[in-house]
Amino acid sequence: MTAQALAAACADLGLPIGRVVIANLERGHRETITVGELMVLAAALGVPPVTLVFPVGEAGEVEYLPGRTEDAWDAALWFAGDAKLAMDGYQLGEETAGWLARHGVNPPQSGDDLGIVFDFEMPPMDLARKIRELDAYLCAPPEDDPTSGKLRDSFIRDLRRSVADLRKRGLNPPVLYSRVPGIDAEDSGDGSR
Repeated sequence: MTAQALAAACADLGLPIGRVVIANLERGHRETITVGELMVLAAALGVPPVTLVFPVGEAGEVEYLPGRTEDAWDAALWFAGDAKLAMDGYQLGEETAGWLARHGVNPPQSGDDLGIVFDFEMPPMDLARKIRELDAYLCAPPEDDPTSGKLRDSFIRDLRRSVADLRKRGLNPPVLYSRVPGIDAEDSGDGSR
């Protein structure tokens, strides 16, 4: 796609980004970009925004903070909320620290340099995706198949657990449309259905 075509696509999406600005970004003459520009450029290019920040699959290590490098995949996972940034004073969860120790990995200690680390609970974005999938299934009318009732009950329990898990982390779950008994409007994202 040419810079002119990309500029036109951005304007069509509601945020004009000039051809010269795009050329300066490509050449590295412009080092900053707004979140809005990032989102519109990604939509115009048909790629996830994170790939414009961290070129996964194309770069080995990337600078994720000034002077700090990590594997591009790990940096992208941190950006998406699926990993944590270890900093001075950071404490790993007991389960994660134990797993690392059993596998011969020295976890970051207080005073260590920054780094990206993973916890072994389901990342929030994956949990939200799971909630969406369960909710979509539960919106469909129950089937006449006798086994479908047990499966549906299992999905309802899993949905309740998943919503509770996000709430325990201080996060609002996605809006629910299935109107599952026992999950009230407060549990449904923005409080509406």
